[in-house]
Amino acid sequence: MCSVVVPRGDGQRGLQVIPSALLEAIFRDSVGTGATSQVQEVTGAFRRRSVKLPPGGVFVAAVGKAALAMARGAIAGLGDQLRGGLVVAPDGADRSGLAPIAVMAAAHPVPDARSERAGRALLALAAATPADALFVALVSGGASALAAVPAPGLGLADKVIALSALAASGAPIGELNAVRVRLSAIKGGRLAIACRAPVLTLVSSDVVGDDVATVGSGPTIAARATTAEARAILAARAPAALTPAIERALARAIPIRTAPHGGVDEVRLIAGTGALIDLARAAAAARGLATVALPGSLDGDAAAAG
Repeated sequence: MCSVVVPRGDGQRGLQVIPSALLEAIFRDSVGTGATSQVQEVTGAFRRRSVKLPPGGVFVAAVGKAALAMARGAIAGLGDQLRGGLVVAPDGADRSGLAPIAVMAAAHPVPDARSERAGRALLALAAATPADALFVALVSGGASALAAVPAPGLGLADKVIALSALAASGAPIGELNAVRVRLSAIKGGRLAIACRAPVLTLVSSDVVGDDVATVGSGPTIAARATTAEARAILAARAPAALTPAIERALARAIPIRTAPHGGVDEVRLIAGTGALIDLARAAAAARGLATVALPGSLDGDAAAAG
């Protein structure tokens, strides 16, 4: 059960107990509607031809909790221009209607060996995409765990231990990502670096502020954090995590992506957190509940933030 402030039936304001099952139903409805909207947004981007399609066709890499919905939108919008692709989604997701795109399941929120295999498969897809094609990355929340390839010299366990210690310290998402991208071989733009073709990234955000580089740790968006910044974050919050292997990974330079053949890279935000809040309010209203969207954001420990 969960207590939420809602208008009472007698017109007075007060506390009314809302069953957790009802809150979960509101969540499921809003996410489901959001997934449909994401399909439509991706489909529309291609059908309107606001995306220029090259002679080599299109290869799609979708990763995150909304990957299946976004991939279906790409399939509907691209038709025979779609030459292949890969979806990486959480366990239990509906895999129907995705041909000719392959599907891999991986772990979330903590990555496992499947997450590493999936990440390496995405890198291989990017590397195999012809220079005269278009590589489309469909990125949504959860991609960080679903596609996790540790930096050279690190094992996945090394990376998970360091980042778990950092998360346990209360580090905000920006600090987590600053370290995460330095310990990865796919995040912070490295997926795009592996590709010779132009890269179009369509992002469905689940982070406050809708920073596209933060969603999924930006696999196709260049990292902004420096080695010094990432090291300082770990040193302040989780100094025990600064093992020699982690130190070496942090110090390794991130390659610069060269200009793609026949085009330029592009990033578009197609769904933000504001839209998800609106969908949740609509789902609550359909059940007779009044809602208030709080301005701004709440940061920190949930108990302290209220």
